[in-house]
Amino acid sequence: MTKNNVNEYCLNCGTELLDLYCHNCGQKDTPRRQTMSELIKTKTGLFLNIESSFLRNIGYLLFKPGFLPKEYTAGKRDSEADGFAARVENEQAWKISGDE
Repeated sequence: MTKNNVNEYCLNCGTELLDLYCHNCGQKDTPRRQTMSELIKTKTGLFLNIESSFLRNIGYLLFKPGFLPKEYTAGKRDSEADGFAARVENEQAWKISGDE
């Protein structure tokens, strides 16, 4: 455990923490109880991150239809949403378009 860690063990899987993130499951070491401002900041950041990737991917789907599949099959997956998120985004775009 480093001196910067809040917990000795990961709250998610129970593995001893060696760094700021758990080497077993990847969860960030955060206090067991968070203040309301910390919680709002975390959730707002998560929403904005998901929303920005959603909007970027919708733009690619509309204006560069083959771009996302090419990038994904080329192995460039970190810069784009993962497969499940892309599927959800595609379903949302399909519902918005009104095609049933």
